[in-house]
Amino acid sequence: MGKTEFYDAFTAFNPNLFGGTDEDVHSMRRRQLAHGFSQASIENFEPLINGQIQILLDKIRAFASTGEVFDLKSTISCFVLDILGEVAFSRPFNAQTKGDAEEIHAINDHLLLSCVIGEMPLQALSKKLVRWSPIPWMRRLVKSRTNLKKKCSECVRNKINCASNRRDLLQSLVTAKDVETGASLTEQEINSEAFAMLVAGSHSTAGTLTLLLWHIFHNPEICAKVVAEISSNLDPLKDKDIAYSIKRLEVSLPYTMACVKENFRINPVFTMPLWRRVGTLGGAIIGEFEVPYGTNVCISNYALHHNPEIWGEDHAVFRPDRWLGKDEASRSHFLIPFSIGHRMCIGRNLAMTNILKTLTTLVSQFEFEPVSISSTGQIRVRSSGIGEMEGLFQCRVSVKE
Repeated sequence: MGKTEFYDAFTAFNPNLFGGTDEDVHSMRRRQLAHGFSQASIENFEPLINGQIQILLDKIRAFASTGEVFDLKSTISCFVLDILGEVAFSRPFNAQTKGDAEEIHAINDHLLLSCVIGEMPLQALSKKLVRWSPIPWMRRLVKSRTNLKKKCSECVRNKINCASNRRDLLQSLVTAKDVETGASLTEQEINSEAFAMLVAGSHSTAGTLTLLLWHIFHNPEICAKVVAEISSNLDPLKDKDIAYSIKRLEVSLPYTMACVKENFRINPVFTMPLWRRVGTLGGAIIGEFEVPYGTNVCISNYALHHNPEIWGEDHAVFRPDRWLGKDEASRSHFLIPFSIGHRMCIGRNLAMTNILKTLTTLVSQFEFEPVSISSTGQIRVRSSGIGEMEGLFQCRVSVKE
């Protein structure tokens, strides 16, 4: 099924890998970008990622030395944003230094604006009219998108003009070629993909990592199992090591990976409807329903990941062991945090690298004590298209001996 006009609302420059509806263009763009997002390429970025992990560790050690309560959610958001800056744009955004991930707020505004416009009739006209909206909050959303576009285009122009060949994702866009046609990207197309990297690469990973840490730190028995597995299955970090290498982490830590999968399931951060249009003239059969030609349909990640017929009556419980039993294989294809098929998220390798390196390094070096626990014992998630934990994640921390 093809994508609908809903995705046009997300276009800041030209249609990009996420929002493009032309399947031929999408296939070419995927071929152009595949190498830059491959696992081998992401592993080459580890020194850049480790540099930001070092800053994160120093900040957390400072909190440990004073005993002060701090917001782990904000700390993680700043950290992930700076990793994206290093890996994608040749420069950190210095969010960890400033203590403010202002770009995250702008990304939220862009997503909300896109979701609102995407559901409007006469979308092309609506997209133009919102620029002159008399509604203050709508003008704020438009301003945020404009600022993000400016930041991306400046980074792209600097990369094109710079003589440095430093390898990062932006460099991979500049040098990308279609293996079949040899076609390169225009500057406007590079702007489009850079914008997509900024929007999709920071907020979703930060939200996922924060939710994962919340579940692990609020379940001491689960946290103890993760720590024990890391200690048993990985060599200890040496003095010169900043973080664990990503190589073989996914296959070496089955229980830790079960926690990651369970977090993807119970709190999927990508919550917006990804509409598709039935393009078969005779319609389509979806389950037991006959869906007419031209109908827009979508899957709700949250509904799928909480279907009791698949996950059981305890679907609202964070239980990593459900991924270690004999039923895992039959359930795995119902877990779609990065989507599936040829439209699967191309940033999956970078996201998993950030999540696994950060989780294993933090839990092996620190003891985290959540300070504020909700009255229900449940986490609340808010979403403007990509979800995040509602409120603060206040913690105390101590350094392990």
